[in-house]
Amino acid sequence: MLDQKDRIPTAFTYEPLSFRHADRFLYHNVTLFVAMGIAGLFLLFRGKRSIQRTLMLMWVGLTATLALYAYLAMELGLKYGIKLPTSVPSFHFYSYLKTAMALGVGIAVLHMLQWVVDRYHGDRSAEFKRDRLAAMTAVLVLVGTLAIYPTNANRPDLVNTRMFSMTRMADTDATDMYATLRDKLPWEAVVLCDDELSLWVVMASARKTVATNASMANPYVLPAPREAARAQLLAALERSDPQALKVLEAYRVTHVLVRMADIERMPELAHWFPQPVHTNGTYALYAR
Repeated sequence: MLDQKDRIPTAFTYEPLSFRHADRFLYHNVTLFVAMGIAGLFLLFRGKRSIQRTLMLMWVGLTATLALYAYLAMELGLKYGIKLPTSVPSFHFYSYLKTAMALGVGIAVLHMLQWVVDRYHGDRSAEFKRDRLAAMTAVLVLVGTLAIYPTNANRPDLVNTRMFSMTRMADTDATDMYATLRDKLPWEAVVLCDDELSLWVVMASARKTVATNASMANPYVLPAPREAARAQLLAALERSDPQALKVLEAYRVTHVLVRMADIERMPELAHWFPQPVHTNGTYALYAR
């Protein structure tokens, strides 16, 4: 059916994968690695037919087609209102293509090493040439790994993401609250909270919330009405709103998660959520 109402998650596009930033795409992809990858895939195409070769070529063709389709579907939807079925953001298929390129590089390198072995040891036995090819491949992999290690060890996705994760782990109160949600709340519980808490505490516990960041939300549910309901309910914690009860019941809200620092400006909190469930130094969980 693919009747998506929230198309924001599938519209996410890395800048280098957009047409208006084609120069960045070329900067990162006009490289020896990509050239060798293409050469290896071409050699695969020219080789003797087999199920492995057929599957590999289908992999490349399918991912390239889906990458272009995913991006065009996003552009047509945003600019012209043409809503085509989508699945995942285009960068997924880009990653699959880069993986195929890595295999292509391996194929190209093996062909080159095989040429060297045949040229200088053509009169030796097949077993000797096979062992020599294996030894040369092992040496090349070792040298390449040593050469690339300093750069690879300091990649932003390893260093920056690790620092972010360590910072997140340092918030032991958030971990404590996540464990409480996971262990004490039933599956059908719905937790009212702001956008940030929905992402970093509630989502980890696999419990429901009124609304979360649209890029992480259910693609088959309109995000705007849920975001409006969340805003109304959070505002009702600060000032009286007789209509809040209808919204609470409509979204079947059972709990609220707030920061301890925000409770002072929420005089209506106890009216809507009178039962304390769990508190720590940073967060507080209440039930209706």
